[in-house]
Amino acid sequence: MGNLGLNTNVIVKRVALWEGGDIHQVLVKRVALCEGGAIHQVLVKRVALWEGGAIHQFLVKRVALCEGGAIHQVIVKRVALCECGAIHQVIVKRVALCEGGAIHQVVVKRVALCEGGAIHQVLVKRVALCEGGAIHQVIVKRVALCEGGAIHQVIVKRVALCECGAIHQVIVKRVALCEGGAIHQVVVKRVALCEGGAIHQVIVKRVALCEGGAIHQVIVKRVALCEGGAIHQVIVKRVALCEGGAIHQVIVKRVALCEGGAIHQVIVKRVALCEGGAIHQVIVKRVALCEGGAIHQVIVKRVALREGGAIHQVIVKRVALREGGAIHQVIVKRVALCEGGAIHQVIVKRVALCEGGAIHQVIVKRVALCEGGAIHQVIVKRVALCEGGAIHQVLVKGWPIGIVGAQPKCVIINPWDDVGLFT
Repeated sequence: MGNLGLNTNVIVKRVALWEGGDIHQVLVKRVALCEGGAIHQVLVKRVALWEGGAIHQFLVKRVALCEGGAIHQVIVKRVALCECGAIHQVIVKRVALCEGGAIHQVVVKRVALCEGGAIHQVLVKRVALCEGGAIHQVIVKRVALCEGGAIHQVIVKRVALCECGAIHQVIVKRVALCEGGAIHQVVVKRVALCEGGAIHQVIVKRVALCEGGAIHQVIVKRVALCEGGAIHQVIVKRVALCEGGAIHQVIVKRVALCEGGAIHQVIVKRVALCEGGAIHQVIVKRVALCEGGAIHQVIVKRVALREGGAIHQVIVKRVALREGGAIHQVIVKRVALCEGGAIHQVIVKRVALCEGGAIHQVIVKRVALCEGGAIHQVIVKRVALCEGGAIHQVLVKGWPIGIVGAQPKCVIINPWDDVGLFT
C-alpha cells in the first residue's frame, strides 16, 4: 500500500445543501488515513440538516482507527435530528475498543429521540468488553422512551418500556460472558412488556414485544418488533461468538422504539474484537427512523465472527423502512471483518430515510478497514437528506486512487458484482 492514505486531507469547504435558502455545511477538516497507531480524524463540522428550522449537527470529533491495542474514539457530539424543533442528541462519548483485558466503553450520553417534545434518553454507561475471563457488562443506564410523558427506564436492571403507564421490566441478572469453560448466563428475570395488561415473557427463547395484539418473537432467529400491525424483523442468523476464547459481541440494541408509529431505532452495534489487536467496528446506527406503521425489517443474515483469517460477515439484507409508501432500505451487503490482510467492508446500500415521500439515500460505498497497511476508506457517495422533497446531497468525492488490485497484502474485492450495482 505504501503511503496510501497518509495525511490525506479532504476539505469540502462548503457543501451548500439548500432547503429554503439555508446553508448546510460539511467540513471534512482532516481525513487522516494512515496505518500504525495513527489518528484518523474526520471532522464533519456542521451538517445542518433542517426540518422546521432545527439545526442537526454532526461532529465526528476523532475517529481514531489505529492498529495495535489503540484507542478508537468516535465522538458524535451532537446528532440533532429534530422534529417540531426538538433536539435529538447522540453523544458517543468514548468508544474505547482495545485488546487485552481492556475496557471498551461506549457512552451514548443522550439519544434524545423526540416526538411531541418528549425526551427519549439512552445512556449506555459502560460496555466493558474484555478478553480473558473478563466480565462483559452492558449497563444501559436509562432508556427513557417516553410516550404521553411516561418514563421507560433501562438499567440492565429495569427495562421500563411503558405505554399507557404500564411498567415493563427486564432484569438481566447476570450476563457472565467468560473465557475458558466460562459460564455464559443470561437471566432475563422478568420481561414484562405490557400493553393493555398483556404479559410478554422472554427467557432467551421468546421475546414477545407486543403492541396492538401483534407478536414480536426473538429466538436469535426472528426479532419481530411490531407496532400497529407492522412487522419489524431482525434476523440474527448466526452469531458466532468464538475466536481463541475472545468474545465477539453483537448487540442489536433497541431494534424498535415505536411510539404511535414514530421512532423505530435499530442499533446494530457489532463491537468486533478481532484477533491481532485490531479493532473492526461496524456501527449501523439508527437504520430506521420511520413514521407511519411501515415495515421495518432488519435481517442480519450471518454474523460470523471467527478467528484465523475468519470472515466476520454481517448482512443486513433488507431494512425496509417505509413511510407513505417509501422504501427505506439499508443493505449492509458484506461486512467482511477478516484477520490477516482482511477486508472489512461495510456496504450500506441504500439508507432511504424518507420524509414526505422523499428519498434520503446514504451510500457508504466502501468502508475498507483493513489491517496491515490497511485502507480506511469511507466513501459517502450520496447523502441525500431531504425535507419537503428537497435534495440535500453531500458528496465526499475525492479519495486516494489505485485501490482495487493494489497489493496482495490487503485484497480489495468487488462486492458489487453479485448485486448488480455497476450494471
